[in-house]
Amino acid sequence: MTRSNWFCPKSGNITEQEKMKIIRNIKDFRMKAPVAVTIGMFDGVHAGHQILIKKTIEKAKEINGKAVLVTFSEHPDKMLVKNPEIRLIKNTEFNMKLIKRYGISTVVVLDIRKFADMRPEDFVNKILVKKMRMKYII
Repeated sequence: MTRSNWFCPKSGNITEQEKMKIIRNIKDFRMKAPVAVTIGMFDGVHAGHQILIKKTIEKAKEINGKAVLVTFSEHPDKMLVKNPEIRLIKNTEFNMKLIKRYGISTVVVLDIRKFADMRPEDFVNKILVKKMRMKYII
């Protein structure tokens, strides 16, 4: 990939209509539009993350829906592989500012401890498909 193909964030001030909603409890997620979802830690929002975000936004436009980014309040490996030494490259506030500049409409920040015992297919079906109305996952 050449540098000219990189997805560049919006420059300048972010206007009121470009506000990004941050949801910290899945019970508070209410969206009538279908959604395109991308899931990950998005720590530092590097070039790979930028591509995922860009594709999520493109797919959301195709389905006349919303682009939703799902992330976690703590790195999942801290709990799932019992590695308490994992540290984030950037703090959550910094990452949220970067994500906002790329045009994501909603970020859902999940507490991994609440979903760790859930089977992956149940998470997809109950949370992503039924609760969030996911049509595509990137």
